[in-house]
Amino acid sequence: MSNSKQKKLSSTELAGVNQIPVQELKASNGESGDAHLTSDVNKLDQIRDMLFGEHVAALQNDYQSLDKNFDKNISILRKEFNASILELKQDVDRKFEQLNNSLQAEESERLAATDELSSSLTRINSDILTKIELEMKRIDQALDDQQQEASQKLNEMIATLQNKKVDRKSLATMFTQFAKELES
Repeated sequence: MSNSKQKKLSSTELAGVNQIPVQELKASNGESGDAHLTSDVNKLDQIRDMLFGEHVAALQNDYQSLDKNFDKNISILRKEFNASILELKQDVDRKFEQLNNSLQAEESERLAATDELSSSLTRINSDILTKIELEMKRIDQALDDQQQEASQKLNEMIATLQNKKVDRKSLATMFTQFAKELES
């Protein structure tokens, strides 16, 4: 058959050629035997090669080409994917490091501020305690001075009373005056 006849065969005719049973071949030849059967099968294979050989070869070439392209594309995609994963990992690591550094800096700042506040509170507490002690000493001194002054005046009054007789009215006035001085 020629190439033009090969192209004009319909798909049902082609399917029929592929599906000829071996027993029909035996019956059509009228011969039996394995040798003749092998010869018929070989002839059938040759007919198939003539009818479909170029098409099968083209399909095989296309398949091999697609397979190579597929493998090449998969390899390229795998490399791109690995590069993207590596870049993403590096980016995550870099962001994590930045965040960690930020947290450490903030922690250092807070510790420094806490230390400064603690130092200030200690200094203020010390200043307040010093002022309280000074004020207590001043008040104690003032009270001591007033007590000594009152004792001195009382002793003077007692001495004056012993030297002079005083009437009740003068004594009452003097004690009233003495009480007023003590209150102030």
